[in-house]
Amino acid sequence: MTALPMMALVKRELISTLRQTRSFVFLVLFAAGMSTFVMSLWPREGMPFAAVATSSAFLLQAVFWTARVACFVLIPPLAAASITNEKETRSLDMLRMTLISPSGIVIAKLINAAGFMVLLVVAALPVVGVVLFLVGVDWVEVLEGFLALIAQACECAAMGIMCATLFRTTYRAVIYSYLGLFLAWFFVATLGVSMFWLIFSLGSTGPAGPGSALFLAATGIYRWAFPWALTAFCLFVAASRLRRGSLEDKHETRKPVDKPSELAARRLRFPFYLIDPLKRKKAIEDGRNPLYVRELRWGQICSAKTLVRFGYSSVLLFILMAIFHGIAYSYTQPPHSIGRILHFHMIFVALVGPAVLAGAFTRELENDTLDTLRMTTLTPDELVTGKLYAGMAALAPVLGASLLTSLAMVAVVGLTWESLTDFVTGYVSLGVCVLLAVAVGLLASVLTKRTTVATVLGYGLALLFFVGGSAIAAWLDAALGVSDVSSGIGERFSPLFAYGAHLYDRTGNSVLTRDWAANVLVFGTLGYGMIEVARRQFAARLRREE
Repeated sequence: MTALPMMALVKRELISTLRQTRSFVFLVLFAAGMSTFVMSLWPREGMPFAAVATSSAFLLQAVFWTARVACFVLIPPLAAASITNEKETRSLDMLRMTLISPSGIVIAKLINAAGFMVLLVVAALPVVGVVLFLVGVDWVEVLEGFLALIAQACECAAMGIMCATLFRTTYRAVIYSYLGLFLAWFFVATLGVSMFWLIFSLGSTGPAGPGSALFLAATGIYRWAFPWALTAFCLFVAASRLRRGSLEDKHETRKPVDKPSELAARRLRFPFYLIDPLKRKKAIEDGRNPLYVRELRWGQICSAKTLVRFGYSSVLLFILMAIFHGIAYSYTQPPHSIGRILHFHMIFVALVGPAVLAGAFTRELENDTLDTLRMTTLTPDELVTGKLYAGMAALAPVLGASLLTSLAMVAVVGLTWESLTDFVTGYVSLGVCVLLAVAVGLLASVLTKRTTVATVLGYGLALLFFVGGSAIAAWLDAALGVSDVSSGIGERFSPLFAYGAHLYDRTGNSVLTRDWAANVLVFGTLGYGMIEVARRQFAARLRREE
């Protein structure tokens, strides 16, 4: 018996994860990739000392910011799945009956979610440490970067755990984790801009000036106080939620309402004026996929009521994005305001999309309902199609919110040929991002047997297709000496970068290039191909299990 009961949970999850072969393989690949990344940015022989100092500082920041982006992308789904999997397998109540307190449960889950990523960075520290042999960097900067990385990892994990205790499914928990992080960072960014203008108005003529003191205070709050305060708040909410009682699925036990007058009265209250869960469901029409209808009404991926709430949340987030864009940029200078907003929407889809279908079939397997689906008259192709349509429907509120905010931006900046081009090409690229994000989640769910593993695989594939291809191409382009990194070759290997290339080009050129059209065609075909591979693999899996 350990002195801290929660260490038993850490031992069960984190240590067992570290003992698996795939963890060792992932560690080797991460260390090799980090070594290659450092060597590719290593200052060239014969460079001036000033250039070496600048290059070494950039190298250190690039390494830590890459790790921080990986934390933001990978940790929230892992943390959310650690709680929702317990609920879906109905083992959370049994865990609460142990000697581990609710606070111990959430802290153990935090260690498990953030610990593996932090251990990867610790394993790569010797590689990062070689930067100390260069000029312009000392050990204090390395230590500060590592501590800031730990703070962000705990912040992302705590947000995922809190949302997992508040929402029933992994899909909703992951999406609201990202929403929560976006809103929290938006608040900090807005506060930072306000303090910057206050500092500017106070002025600073020396280290003792009021502006300098306020600037140091704002920097300290942003880098250290805010992440740990947000972590503590999220853990407190999660532990309080666990103390309140069971988080298992609650089924609707009230009788359906058939009286038109009562339904009309309920439609006056939020959110029943759009979706009323007590309204008697119609029989499934001929020609419709029954699994798709089941997912919309009672399913694990999404429900109609969930879609309404998710739509409102997406509209709120996109409006805040537009406001922040208006603070950071003018709506007319530089150009492409609508394109920049749509680019934010694509990044959001790339973040939340893989979680939608990552547990499509793994949850059926964990809940012992996959065999029930096999005994129906639906073919394997129809089962995959039903899940795919449900995943597309789950992202429909994002597309609706994007359209609403984009039209509002058109009303602000005016309709010009430039804005119309950005609008049309942006929605084509957004559609490709939706297809690719859903495809990687579906393929990951078919290839694995656990939701957590499927989530990690889905986000790994998403990183590869949305970011990794461009990063590898740009690095090879520069390492082989073919051309400069700014040559733009990396922009051809990602739907995000292909659309964003002309938006952030200083020339302001928004002409529909052949590279963008080829990128849309290639990644659209890639997404369709992954869906076809998922169909074939699922059918082969069912044949093997007969």
